[in-house]
Formats: sequence, structure tokens, C-alpha cells
Amino acid sequence: MSDVVNLVAYRGRKKLGRVQQLDQAMAEIIVALSMLGGAAHRRAIADQVYTMRTGSIRATPKEIECEVYQALESYWSGMGRRQSPPLIERPLGEGSYRWALTCAGRKELAAHEAHPQTAGAGLLH
Repeated sequence: MSDVVNLVAYRGRKKLGRVQQLDQAMAEIIVALSMLGGAAHRRAIADQVYTMRTGSIRATPKEIECEVYQALESYWSGMGRRQSPPLIERPLGEGSYRWALTCAGRKELAAHEAHPQTAGAGLLH
């Protein structure tokens, strides 16, 4: 009966896949913020992520914008459940679309850049 699916295991793998995807998007966002001087509007962040992925400076496709916006909002909404300090913040307060690296975000990025051999482990691990 190899066709039987363990529903709990399946849901766990599916959730893990979303978490890894979010982690990858957040890693790109942190690098993009760094390249943009540490703070930027979410649109500029999406543009920078697109440029990093493709090398193109053309208009950013809507799916990339949505992916970046969703990653930012998902990260922000889960802030209360995190035990580690936030890596990004909204420096102008709730409702603002401007994001900035925190001190913890800068340290995480610097640590990652100092040890590039851990790149496979991801920036946020």
C-alpha cells in the first residue's frame, strides 16, 4: 500500500516548504536592503530582488512584487512568535511601506558574508 499518504507528514513537509521559501525570500530581501543602504520602500526592495535574480533592470513583474510583499508581511505578522530579535523593521511605523534592517539584521548579514561556505544553510539559519 505505497499509495497511502501520511497526512500529518505531508502537511509538515508542505509547511516546511513554505518556510524554506519564505526564508529564501527574506534572505534576498535582507541582501537587497543592504544594497539599498539599509532602508527602502517595498517597491525598491522588489526591484532590487528582481535585478539580483535576473541581472535585468526592466520593470519588475507583478509576481516578484507580490512574492516580496508577501514575504515582508508574513515575516512582520510572525514577529510576536519569534524568540530571536527581528532582522527588519518598519522605521516609520505600522502602515508604512518603508522597511529597514535592524542591528540584528545587519549582524546576521555580516556573519553570513564572513562565512560564505554556509551559504547552503541559508542566511536566516
